[in-house]
Amino acid sequence: MRTPRKLSYLVGLNGVIPELPGRVSIRTRANDLPLHAWKVEIASEQGWGALLRLQIPQQGIYYRGDGVFLGWSQERLAAAYQTLHPGLPQAAVAYAPPGGYSRPR
Repeated sequence: MRTPRKLSYLVGLNGVIPELPGRVSIRTRANDLPLHAWKVEIASEQGWGALLRLQIPQQGIYYRGDGVFLGWSQERLAAAYQTLHPGLPQAAVAYAPPGGYSRPR
């Protein structure tokens, strides 16, 4: 069983424990078809939070924060995401199945 790593500090949050990233389907106002995004959930001393990383072709990468990340700027969300998962390979981003990879047990 994989033990979640605990980060002592993350961009203004203390005692952060991130989950493994997973792929989720989302819809935007501009697109009729669903898009896929990476979602990372965390637990911290300040509460629960989730980050979504969405890459829209020809438009760029966007982040959305829920919970403790609600109201954060794009720059601050991007920095938090990179801290949580700095080594996510681009091939995994492009070709991961919706719903993410199964977690090791």
